[in-house]
Amino acid sequence: CIVCAAFTREYAIAVLWEDCVATFDAATGRPGWTFRALRDRFTLHTVGAIDGRLFVHEHFRSDRCRGDMRTVTSQLVNQLLPDTDCYSRLVCLNDTTGDVLWAKSYPFDASTAPQHSVAVYAEYMSASVSVYTRAYRNSVATVELQILSADDGVQRRRVPIGNAIIASTVDAARGILYVVDAQSGKLLRGVRLWGAEAEKGASVLDVTLQPKYMDPH
Repeated sequence: CIVCAAFTREYAIAVLWEDCVATFDAATGRPGWTFRALRDRFTLHTVGAIDGRLFVHEHFRSDRCRGDMRTVTSQLVNQLLPDTDCYSRLVCLNDTTGDVLWAKSYPFDASTAPQHSVAVYAEYMSASVSVYTRAYRNSVATVELQILSADDGVQRRRVPIGNAIIASTVDAARGILYVVDAQSGKLLRGVRLWGAEAEKGASVLDVTLQPKYMDPH
């Protein structure tokens, strides 16, 4: 099934299926390049785009492994997903050719694969990309934001977000990620997603959610 789509620099449409990415001319529908370099039993989950780059997230799903006939039960996850494969990948593609420019891995515990997620945020003309990840590692919840170079994937900044995040949302217009951390007495925190402030890792908002700010129901 189709997951999502994005425009490329040359105004082609990049369509993301669970098992591939393919581009099509927006005016004629003529097919362009196709990317299928996925690991067995992994599927594609999301796509992000900046000028000249597409970012796709490849992740293991026990409930839908690239085909209905390959669905597995939770009891078989550990057998099908060896320790050496317990990571998802963020793959950066050249949006003109489909070539892989770089890839970055994000480890997770096999038993908590459904709770693992990766989201990509960036301004279209940005030289960096923000990656918001949620995962369990050694049975400990880990939520963090990584600022990566769009050219080579080198990490410019890592911002630990917490391990008890109960809600999150993004203000795309202002480039701010908001999270509520239950471990800090329900702290509402705002973090920059791009620009110089993002690379400094500074919070733009830290507010303890006292009862007067919350709906009692």
